Amino acid sequence: MRYTIFTLASFFLLNACGADAPGSDKPEPAVVSTANEVSVPPPDSMICVTGLLLVRDSIIQLFEPKENKMFKIKDHTGTITARHAEACLPVAYTVETTHAVICGTLLGASRANGIQTLNAFRVDTIVAKTAENLDAPFEFWCRGTSPKWDIEICNLEGGIFYQNEGDGTGWFCAWSPPVVNGNKWTYNIPAAQGMNGAITLVIRKEKTSDGVSDKKYDYSAEVTVGGKQLKGVAIRGTAPLEGPPPRY
Repeated sequence: MRYTIFTLASFFLLNACGADAPGSDKPEPAVVSTANEVSVPPPDSMICVTGLLLVRDSIIQLFEPKENKMFKIKDHTGTITARHAEACLPVAYTVETTHAVICGTLLGASRANGIQTLNAFRVDTIVAKTAENLDAPFEFWCRGTSPKWDIEICNLEGGIFYQNEGDGTGWFCAWSPPVVNGNKWTYNIPAAQGMNGAITLVIRKEKTSDGVSDKKYDYSAEVTVGGKQLKGVAIRGTAPLEGPPPRY
């Protein structure tokens, strides 16, 4: 299959680093026009798409990584925007995606750019994205428990994404490869707007735990942000660390 780069640099417009301040306003639910009512089709005539959901302004898009397909969503439920915003809580950033399963019918043929339109009549799932439900290949997913924080590193999504529930901050930055020194990977992340300076993330291949469960991890993670060091664990994904994402 021809690999069309969903380097979400174009999807997410990740041309720079950016942050959202704590308590950023969430988008209002989309208003569904009733001027041209569409009758709900029978369940057996609908398809269900599982993937990464992004809502920006009035545009709703869903990317299915396994099939490398992009869908523009026409929301006939009137609930997708609000449910996406809720799933992004308690900390959200501008280009945050969620894990979604949306069902509906295809509207016409695929556009020249490969994007299809999905008439959405049922929403089965919209939840926060995690390392466990992320169907796309990623490099690392790091997280800590005191305070609760996460860093996702995913070339396929085109970025490095950080959330910290302790201080209510979240940001994104364009993807970049790590500095490799044996079994240590260092990500030097430039300062994001609204953040206190640059960020350094160091991942080491060593047995560790998250401090709250008996589960053992093969990688440790330490992030320095705002002059503070946060320790946690890292989950190694399947994507190559220094090159483009794999082709499907």
